[in-house]
Amino acid sequence: MKKIEWVEIQHVLEIAFERIDPKKTQLYYELLKHFDGNIVGLAVRKLLSERVWSKFPTVGDISQAVADLQLGTLPSPTQAWGEVMTAIRRYGNLTAWIDMKPPHRVHWERGEGRQFKDSFDDAVDSLTPITGKFLASCGREYYVQLCAEIDGFSQQRFEKSFAEFRVKTIQDLIALPDVAEQKRISATNKLRLK
Repeated sequence: MKKIEWVEIQHVLEIAFERIDPKKTQLYYELLKHFDGNIVGLAVRKLLSERVWSKFPTVGDISQAVADLQLGTLPSPTQAWGEVMTAIRRYGNLTAWIDMKPPHRVHWERGEGRQFKDSFDDAVDSLTPITGKFLASCGREYYVQLCAEIDGFSQQRFEKSFAEFRVKTIQDLIALPDVAEQKRISATNKLRLK
């Protein structure tokens, strides 16, 4: 986020809370600057419009609102499984392609079989952002495995992997700068105050 974007966000917060400590807003800027400024602005407006705040929202409140905006409504692992199964049914079941012997497979790929081979990108694009990101990170081989074993694939294994991915994605998204960076910021701010 650029400083000018933060000044605009700060102005919105000043309208909502009247008087804000400049040190506090500087600290907030330092802790939120790794986010896109437009999204932080939207998140602050969303927070202010959803409920009455008796005190200034915390950095965690704003970070969580940013995560909600960037990731959308997060599906449960079971919902993600359902999304992926729907995408496989819609964009092609690769079972026939996988079961073919190589000479036939090459010939078939030149014709209508190509649509199944290329269905991975269509399937990823049709999913909610986090489910699509998960499937893309797993890769085509995982997708082929899902398609080939649509009935025998372990839903439990998928859901466990997705749940871990979802937690890590949220943590990465709302993570504050590393401790060394925080100490540097703190030392810099102390020098400015002297």
